[in-house]
Amino acid sequence: MTNDASSDRLTTGDLARAAGLTTKAVRLYDERGLLHPARTSEGWRLFDRTQVDRARLIALLRSLGAPLGVVAELLDADDASAPTDPGGVLGAFDRWWAQEQATHAGRAPLAELVRRRLAGEDLPALAAARREVPEQLVLTVTCRTDAAGLPDALRSSAGTLFEQLTPDDVAGPVFTVYRGRVTPDGDGEVETCVPVVAPLRPARGSVLRVEPAATLAVVTVPGPPDAVGFARMVEVHDALSSGRFTLDGAGGAEPCGPNREITYPPHEEQRTDVAVPVG
Repeated sequence: MTNDASSDRLTTGDLARAAGLTTKAVRLYDERGLLHPARTSEGWRLFDRTQVDRARLIALLRSLGAPLGVVAELLDADDASAPTDPGGVLGAFDRWWAQEQATHAGRAPLAELVRRRLAGEDLPALAAARREVPEQLVLTVTCRTDAAGLPDALRSSAGTLFEQLTPDDVAGPVFTVYRGRVTPDGDGEVETCVPVVAPLRPARGSVLRVEPAATLAVVTVPGPPDAVGFARMVEVHDALSSGRFTLDGAGGAEPCGPNREITYPPHEEQRTDVAVPVG
């Protein structure tokens, strides 16, 4: 289909050229509902010229790193209210950008770690404490999840376990064993465990097993689990799983099992202990 250059209606190709985008990008934005074409009786998409600026704005937001869902929210706010309205597009953008800045600030230590690795530098060892843990009877739930789904997966697993227990059944803090690496790009096997006082009949999907006695190297990360940044947890897990730690001020301990996180009830000191069994 061709389009007269003087027409107020633009084809997908015309819009792409006018906005400096690829036709693939224009089609993607259209499919996600970010652009508003009209359709001819033959089914062709035609855009009015206001969509050129809209497409350019979408491209700027994407260059800034905004996910398509965030772009949609910002455009909806732009369509619905005056720009200076605190609940409008500027307020929505400022709130999103503040979150992005906080996220990047939280990743700074991890970025420095990666940079030092790329430079071939020796990385500092974390200070870990030795902890002897006796054999425990534990009620567990195992799932697979990626990094984005991890918080919900942990909450769901803990909920499944505590539905079967009374406070008197619980013998110690909840711990999570990472039997596979959890990343933004791939899921890993995660086992949530609650130590229990005595044997019980597990509900469907749960397992009752014995956790062997172990010597753990433990790094304590201050703050409640929800407030500890993912980047910080990755940094600590990487150090423990690679043996990059000192144990009670001395080296020589080797990891001999999967990493785990130990969390504590809200009424206790808010912290997360990240640990690895050592030989």
